[in-house]
Amino acid sequence: MAPLIERALADRPAAGGIRAFYAERAFEPLWFNDGRPLPEAKEVAIRIALAGMQGLDPDDYLAGLYAGEGPPASPVEVAAAEVDLTETLLRYAADLHGGRFRPASVDRKWHISKPRLEVTRWLAEAAQAGDVGRRLDALAPRHPVYRDLRRALEEHLSIAAAGGWPAFPRNGPRKLEPGDRHEQVSMLRQRLAVTDGAAAEALDPGFYDPDLVAAVKRFQRRHGLNDDGVVGRRTRAALAVPVERRVLQLRAALERWRWMPADLGDSHVLVNVPAYRLWFYEGGEPTLTMRTIVGKYKRQTPTFAASISYFVLRPKWYVPRRIAVQDLLPKAQEDPEYYQKGGYTVFDRETGETVDPATVDWTAYGEGGEFPFRLVQGAGDSNALGDIKFMFENPYGVYLHDTSSPRLFLKDHRTFSSGCIRVEKPLELAAGILSADQPTTPETVSAMISGAPKNRHLTLRREVPLYVIYVTAWADAEQAYFYEDPYRRDKALLERLEN
Repeated sequence: MAPLIERALADRPAAGGIRAFYAERAFEPLWFNDGRPLPEAKEVAIRIALAGMQGLDPDDYLAGLYAGEGPPASPVEVAAAEVDLTETLLRYAADLHGGRFRPASVDRKWHISKPRLEVTRWLAEAAQAGDVGRRLDALAPRHPVYRDLRRALEEHLSIAAAGGWPAFPRNGPRKLEPGDRHEQVSMLRQRLAVTDGAAAEALDPGFYDPDLVAAVKRFQRRHGLNDDGVVGRRTRAALAVPVERRVLQLRAALERWRWMPADLGDSHVLVNVPAYRLWFYEGGEPTLTMRTIVGKYKRQTPTFAASISYFVLRPKWYVPRRIAVQDLLPKAQEDPEYYQKGGYTVFDRETGETVDPATVDWTAYGEGGEFPFRLVQGAGDSNALGDIKFMFENPYGVYLHDTSSPRLFLKDHRTFSSGCIRVEKPLELAAGILSADQPTTPETVSAMISGAPKNRHLTLRREVPLYVIYVTAWADAEQAYFYEDPYRRDKALLERLEN
């Protein structure tokens, strides 16, 4: 058999790594014995055939799989089947570990990397240990969100196989409100009976009753919408999305998770931009979640990994020049006392000396011209950063911070910042991070802030990993969530997944 395997590899010039693997084995087969597939060959083939449960496309691998229904007809075919299975396994292992697509080919703004898997070395170690199948399972991301996304994908594939959920029209009354009676209410009822627990039958199908309101609210929460029970434009648009599109979103989310590091850390902070939400994980499980505000479309919050290393209590805000010119200057031109009211100190950029803003004709400056000033907002109630900011080294000049405008968290579409991430519960987040060293409460953090001098730096004993990611589908142990694509970053990936 060895000479036949060596000959089969010689006909495949691209199989250099595989050839080295077999050379170490003296070209002895791994998957066949006396022309018959070994049990582990069948076990591995079954796992690869179920690639769809990982959000991968089985058609990418099935062509190279020996079906295992009986032995190949000849020793030459056995050798070819041996090499085919190894090639397919290594390709599947690489895709399962690091993703089917290179991030840069479908999302140039994804700036999180993971170590590459040396697949032939992995296979050699797994073959020596005799547990290729188990080690193959271990290549998939181990994060609970990935696990729950897989479950959600299976559920949505089942819905699709059963014919999907009933269509809901994109057009109709401007609003459907609790207590309304309309022919589309019955359609709404049938749609939500599939996914959100609405009763398919009702004594008055056209009446928007309390039970249906509860189902609409569940749907809204799962789609990042304010759960007011009113079927308005955005709720209607989400209801009209077919199950096939949601399946694609789930597959895209699983693919993006495969681009993530294998181990995110026992404790870590996770921000999902399209969800406008942050989670803090301890012991591998989420212990805290909160709303976030992220960057506008023109000032997008980047996708990256970093480590939170210190806090700043009662921070000053050193206003970036772009924000000073594009955002604050027009306000000062409308109101000459804007800087004084907002607690800003104006500095001459060249000399560093303070400038009385009342002495400056702000209308003389504009976005395209010279702006020879630096703005610093002092600590206090009006400070845009609030009472605390969370610092981490990154090339984008962004950080997490409190806010002086908490009312914006009530919005369902929260792209209001210039790239930084505003957090809804900064005291709770700080307490969670500090508790990694010693038990800390939000009240303790509040007392620390009250007693702190302005711009006090609090260095952490142990840095906490931070991951800012971009996925439009999410899942937990109970349900799946779907979000809009505020930065239009899903298009290229979804198109590749469809083709």
